[in-house]
Amino acid sequence: MKLQDHLKWNPLVPIALIGIMFIRSQARGFPLYGIVCMAGVAVWLAFCVYRTLYRKSKRVTTFPPLSEADLEKAIGRPRMDHFASRRFGFLWISDMITKYGYPVGMMFRDESEDKTFSGWTFVSGQEDDWRFGSNIDLHDPQAILRCDPSIEKYLDMPAGTVLSRQPDGTFAVDEEDAEHASAT
Repeated sequence: MKLQDHLKWNPLVPIALIGIMFIRSQARGFPLYGIVCMAGVAVWLAFCVYRTLYRKSKRVTTFPPLSEADLEKAIGRPRMDHFASRRFGFLWISDMITKYGYPVGMMFRDESEDKTFSGWTFVSGQEDDWRFGSNIDLHDPQAILRCDPSIEKYLDMPAGTVLSRQPDGTFAVDEEDAEHASAT
């Protein structure tokens, strides 16, 4: 298991266990062992708090996502109809974007033999093993537009497109990943 998987546990469980160890070590005359246990808990909690605050500081998208009326104001009804799932097809979106509010860091479009799938995949770059995990789900195209309406102008790009977010917030073709994708 990765360290991050361990940190997703309820913090009360290890605190309670180490608290019991601390009390028992004090009763048996091992105060140094108890102090080391409590210092370990303090470091672990500090790391968890830092990780939570750091991830929240990286959120810059519209969160919660836009309503349908706000999306219509942003891109217009004809474009919304163009990106209806029955016409455009569904797409993969990471939970880091839809549930946690991270911005889209990279998007790519694969060839799709199925007309119900557009070929697009959207990830934030903050995922842990996103290619193999269960933290990426199939969504309606309007779901990604509600999270970031500026993506609308890129959705009609052809299969094989790989775009990554630049420091200024725009997207540019990622030549290295595009070459890698075309080689596989």
